[in-house]
Amino acid sequence: MDVLSQDEVISFLDALQGERFATMFSFAPATGARPEEYLGLQWKDIDFEKGTAIIRRALITLRKGGGWHFSEPKTKQSRRTIPLPVSTVKELRNHRRQQLEAKLKLGTAWNDFDLVLALKSERR
Repeated sequence: MDVLSQDEVISFLDALQGERFATMFSFAPATGARPEEYLGLQWKDIDFEKGTAIIRRALITLRKGGGWHFSEPKTKQSRRTIPLPVSTVKELRNHRRQQLEAKLKLGTAWNDFDLVLALKSERR
């Protein structure tokens, strides 16, 4: 398995500033969460005051027919509370504000799955 060095991660994240998926790609190395875990995060799993994220579910992409569903995390130990760096909490706050603005603009066209890091916009 190839792993990025700390300098490579920093360069990668700097290059992503302002990009749509910047929050997702900064959340991953900051927490060590698996993709199915951070993609399954809902806003109720983020505690801004404590600076934590709780892994309670995984978002599983269906290979046949497309779509997705929520599932249990990979193992019992996968259910955990992850401390978040202050910079990640700040970024999540900003991401939440932007997401709420998009939700207001779309109104009833917004599919509200409460996902923190949606891959597609939550439109119908």
